[in-house]
Amino acid sequence: MSTVSDIEGHEMDLDRLKWIYNACDPFEPATSKQYKDCSAARGGGIFVDEFTNHLRLATDCLCILFTGHIGSGKSTELLRLRERLLKEKVDQVYYLPVLVDMHQFIDDYDTDTTSPDTGF
Repeated sequence: MSTVSDIEGHEMDLDRLKWIYNACDPFEPATSKQYKDCSAARGGGIFVDEFTNHLRLATDCLCILFTGHIGSGKSTELLRLRERLLKEKVDQVYYLPVLVDMHQFIDDYDTDTTSPDTGF
């Protein structure tokens, strides 16, 4: 059995560490099998609740910027919001959320927002 030491000198099984390290792709949202509800630590389903509150209060169009670091759970939260909007009415209105994977349309590493490749 191969082992490796961390920065504090603790020995870990190399095969187990490789499995953990490669268990997920930070560029893909967690699947329902991978998802662990950490909402209690994050303050409940606050994002989904806040967003639906904005829908209830808005009398005109909404534009909400939702950002975060890679792997911080943005896609996961947006998928949770989509599920809620598909299942529940918000003030007697049904919503049909459409998810667009922008990776299909723009290059993550192209910082030129005026590029014709973006289509905007």
